[in-house]
Amino acid sequence: PPYAIYLSGLNALYGQPGSGKTFVAIDFNKRLALANPERAVIFAAGEGVSGLSGRSEAWNKHFGASPENLHLWDEAVPLLNDDAVEEFVASVEPLDPVFITIDTLARSMDGENENDTSIMSKYIKAAETLMRRLDCGILLIHHTGRGGFIRGSSVLDGACDSMLKLEANDTYITVFNSLDHGGKNKHNPEMPSIRLNILPVDVIIKDEPQSEAVVIMSDKVIDDVIESDLSDNQRIILEFIFDVGEPVTPNHIIEAVEISRPTVFRNLNKLVNSEFIHKADNGVYVITQEGIKALGL
Repeated sequence: PPYAIYLSGLNALYGQPGSGKTFVAIDFNKRLALANPERAVIFAAGEGVSGLSGRSEAWNKHFGASPENLHLWDEAVPLLNDDAVEEFVASVEPLDPVFITIDTLARSMDGENENDTSIMSKYIKAAETLMRRLDCGILLIHHTGRGGFIRGSSVLDGACDSMLKLEANDTYITVFNSLDHGGKNKHNPEMPSIRLNILPVDVIIKDEPQSEAVVIMSDKVIDDVIESDLSDNQRIILEFIFDVGEPVTPNHIIEAVEISRPTVFRNLNKLVNSEFIHKADNGVYVITQEGIKALGL
């Protein structure tokens, strides 16, 4: 599959509600199942179960394939519940899974606080234990929090081998693996961002016509995000400069936005090059009209 996902590692796929996480996850799972016909691929859907079968059928219809080794698991896998994990392992171990997708991380925490470092550490340990016992990889589907970053304790970020962030509009989804855009690739160079077109597909589910969709690879692979697209860090910095309403120094920005000094300076340079901000001779920054437009204001 063309995604930056480690088949023997811990991965995260995240974005805002409506960013296409399930569509992308289904596409990945279907492709992976076709590529590994001798082993099972498990999609454990803790939420949105009712819509999953329609999206799965839409993929089958569009691509003309129906991998029987993809199993749609209709409940969450509560990784912090030892008894529930044992039941899950006993159920799926005979299938010899090559990969498990957990949709969503929050549901599989069974109400525990995802911002609590100790709880998230236990969760990660449980996920890693599950991977070792079943000799498989895991994909955690999650959501963004304030500022557009992945929600919950930073323990999750540190533990993941790869992180993919999704952003979407009405016609396409962009998948980011780069650090500047909320992604991560621990063991290899960051993969180029990719664009997925959203294609409507009509299907019949339980004798009822239903409009679904699939994602297909765009003809264009994005080697770099176009200049007008803002990364999470760039948007935070730009919004801060706009809110202040007067020239600001780099130190003022660093203290306010809680982003590391090197990252702030790197993104300030990008914003200057994009003409979203202007750097005065005395080293202060002001937002430009182009920068205001980039914020959608």
